[in-house]
Amino acid sequence: MHRPLTVPKIDALLAGFLKLSFLSLTLGVSLAGCSDDSAVVWRKDLRSLDGSSIVVAKTTQYSGPGTAAVFTTVDVARADGEGKPVQILVFEVPSEHNPSAITVDISWVDATHLDVAYPKDAKISFRADLYGNININSHPRQ
Repeated sequence: MHRPLTVPKIDALLAGFLKLSFLSLTLGVSLAGCSDDSAVVWRKDLRSLDGSSIVVAKTTQYSGPGTAAVFTTVDVARADGEGKPVQILVFEVPSEHNPSAITVDISWVDATHLDVAYPKDAKISFRADLYGNININSHPRQ
């Protein structure tokens, strides 16, 4: 036999339902705040002289509580879209207050030599000097 519901039992069931609803809502809002909050503020693409590679330089601004940063990356990718782009340079310029002013100059000297000039006050996080048969000369801008 079932016992009739009493006011204290109804209150307990309702309280449990409200707690579960609140926790579900809190979890949903928390996870929604974990999305990638970034924006590319500058970008330049340059195809190699033989057309086999594309160099992509971009400055990306990230925001969030305790994670705000601005990084500039230079990647080399195959022009046919095969494979993933490979980073050849990563830096930041903490003294620059305008993220869109952080740029690099990229140029192909010939089919196997890439020249990359970055800001003088850049803090380099990663730099590659060779990618496949491409020699990379990265240096502070004059």
